[in-house]
Amino acid sequence: MSIKRLPFFLSAAKYLNFTEAASEQFISQTAMSLQIKKYEEELGFKLFNRSNTGVTLTKAGGYLYKRCQYITADYNQAVSHARQLSEEDKPQVRIGYSGAYEQIAVTPLVTSFYQRHPSSQVELIYGKRKKKVLRQLEDGYLDLAVVSDYDRNYSQWLKSCPLRYDCCLFLLSSDSEYARYGCLEPSLLAGKPLLRTVENDFTSYEWQIWNVMNFLGLGGNEVIYANDYYSMALLAKSDIGFSIVPECMKDVPMEGLSYVPIAGRKLKTSCSVIYMESSSNPIREEFLMTLKEQAAKTDPAL
Repeated sequence: MSIKRLPFFLSAAKYLNFTEAASEQFISQTAMSLQIKKYEEELGFKLFNRSNTGVTLTKAGGYLYKRCQYITADYNQAVSHARQLSEEDKPQVRIGYSGAYEQIAVTPLVTSFYQRHPSSQVELIYGKRKKKVLRQLEDGYLDLAVVSDYDRNYSQWLKSCPLRYDCCLFLLSSDSEYARYGCLEPSLLAGKPLLRTVENDFTSYEWQIWNVMNFLGLGGNEVIYANDYYSMALLAKSDIGFSIVPECMKDVPMEGLSYVPIAGRKLKTSCSVIYMESSSNPIREEFLMTLKEQAAKTDPAL
């Protein structure tokens, strides 16, 4: 019996939503439904109960999902360790990140780690989308992932450790009439498009953005998407729209942009290091120890 359809089942069981599962597997919803149907035919029993209100796991499907999660986690960790042994004599840790903010957040930590472990190697891998980075972490390709505004309900198998917190600012063109304001009342931007990147591709994050925009009184603004932060910044520079960014992005050298505090509101964003609970990579453990020591110096309560 082939297990080639197992990844489709695991995604469908995790989300209990064939559309979200299809997005994770980079196929259409129709193709996902077909894969699940064929997998059930191969196994000889139903995995899901289907109704007008959605899908749920059958008793057999729930048991298979739980067992396969343990097996998959062990397999991915074994592959990751074997890859390290085969590719490098030098101990290494692979860290994925999904955007410019995450890269800025993790860079000082990498520098600190190198100072303590000069014989180790850190490989930073740009994954572009948050969901892709977390998937690579679950698959064992990455040892750690750095993402912003992580939803702890995403997976019971992943743990998180805070890396940094930042206040948010409005990002505007320097040519904007509001660029030199000491702080900017959100209502002045009503009707101006909000610029966003596609790096955060979670439904939960979309709801978070929607709530933030409503909190600012800008829920009716059009949203324009850019492929990455730098593309978004170029749109802002052209005064096509505005964005809401972490304060540390001011350190990214780009001309023609202004960063203006939000009047009467305090918005914060966060960046975290995400990891599997268990690992066979001792270098990963050293990196996490460096992170936790650094966090304790910044905030003794962590």
